Amino acid sequence: MGGAVSRGIDNDDLVDNLKNDEYIVTESVERAFRLVDRGDFFLVEDRDGAYEDHAWRNGTLHMSAPCIYTKAVEALQFRPGLSFLNLGSGTGYLSTLVGTLIGPHGTNHGIEIHERNVRYAEERVREFTRTAPTFDLTSFCPPKFVVGNCLFVNAAFRLYDRVYCGAACPEEYIDFLKSLLCVGGILVVPFENQLQRIERVSQDEYKIENVLSVSFADLIIPKKEEKNLTASIEITSEPISLQDLCRLAIHSSVGESRLSRLAELPLPQSILPYLRCYRDDEAVQRKLMEKREAAERMKKMLSRQLPKKRRKTGDEEDEGEEEDGDNGEDDDDDDDDDDNETVSPMNLPFGGPLFIRLDQLGGLGFVGSATPFAVQTMPISPPSGQPEMEIPENE
Repeated sequence: MGGAVSRGIDNDDLVDNLKNDEYIVTESVERAFRLVDRGDFFLVEDRDGAYEDHAWRNGTLHMSAPCIYTKAVEALQFRPGLSFLNLGSGTGYLSTLVGTLIGPHGTNHGIEIHERNVRYAEERVREFTRTAPTFDLTSFCPPKFVVGNCLFVNAAFRLYDRVYCGAACPEEYIDFLKSLLCVGGILVVPFENQLQRIERVSQDEYKIENVLSVSFADLIIPKKEEKNLTASIEITSEPISLQDLCRLAIHSSVGESRLSRLAELPLPQSILPYLRCYRDDEAVQRKLMEKREAAERMKKMLSRQLPKKRRKTGDEEDEGEEEDGDNGEDDDDDDDDDDNETVSPMNLPFGGPLFIRLDQLGGLGFVGSATPFAVQTMPISPPSGQPEMEIPENE
C-alpha cells in the first residue's frame, strides 16, 4: 500500500511531497512528521527505502506507507494533553510522532503482540531522545509499550481519547475497539477495506466516515482456547521525572520559537544539561553527519535514474568527464567546500536560515552541543550578501 507521492531524498523532502499532494494539511501534523525522521525507525540495511511512499516489512517489523500515517494522524486530530492507545505499535514510529503532538501531559500507550517489536520500539525511542537533532524542539510524551494481544485490553480499566489500530479489524471485534473510546474520542481503524474514522458521539452513538481505501493484514485473533479468557491487559502510566519537569519548565519559559535559535541565548551552562537531559552530544553530531551523507547518496542514486543531461560549465575540457556522471573533480570540489570557512544556511525545521559564528559561541558552551543545526569545528562566516547574526555577550 502506498506509492501515492514521489520518493523523497530525505525526511524533509518526503514531508514536502506529502504536503504538496495534500496528505498533510495542518501545521501541527507537518511539524510532527518533520521532527521524527522515518528513516531512524528502519533497520540500517533497509534505510535507503525509508523515504519512499511504501510500506516496509522485515520479519515481524512493519511500518505502513507515509501516506497512510499522515491520513490517520490528520483524522485523529491530536492536541496536547490527550490520551492515545496504539494497537499494534510495531516499530514505535507512529507512537513517537504522537508523543510530539500530545505533549508531556498526555498519555501515550502502545500494545504489540511481538516481544521483539516492543524491544525494538523502545530502543528506537531511546535513540530519538538521545540523538535526534530535532529533539530539543519538542515537549515530548514518551510512549510506553507492552507485549500482548490488543483484543485483551481491559476497557473497564481505562478509556482513551484517541485510538489507532494498525491492522484490519474483523467484524466481530469492531464493537470492542469502539468500546475503548471516551465519549468524544476518535478511533481510526482499517475496516472493510477502508481506513475508517469513528467518533464516539455519546455512550451509544458513533459517527463513521471513510478516510482512504486501504488493504491491511488482519489482526491476530486469539486462539480458540484463549477466547474465553477475560480482558487482562491494563497499561499504567509512569510519573514524569524531576529532570523532565525541569526541562519542560525551561522550555516553557524560553518559548519554542527561541528554542529553535538556542545558540543566541546567553544561558548559563548550569541550565544546558536540563535542556538536553537525555542527550549524547557526540551521537547527535554523528547523526547529523549520517543524515547529510545519506541524502547525498540518495541524490546521486536518483540522478543516475534520470536521463543524463549535459551540464553547462565554463571549462569545455572537462565536458567529457562530466557526462560520465561520477566526476573526480566534483569530489575535489566537495572537499574544497568542506575546507572553506563559509557555510550555507541550514534549513531549520521551523524558522529561517541561521548562521553561527563558533568563535563567538565558545564562551557560551554551545560548541558541540545538541542543538538543531550542524556544528562546525572552525570559525565560520555567512555567505556574501547575508547578514551576520548578532550573538549577545554572556553576562
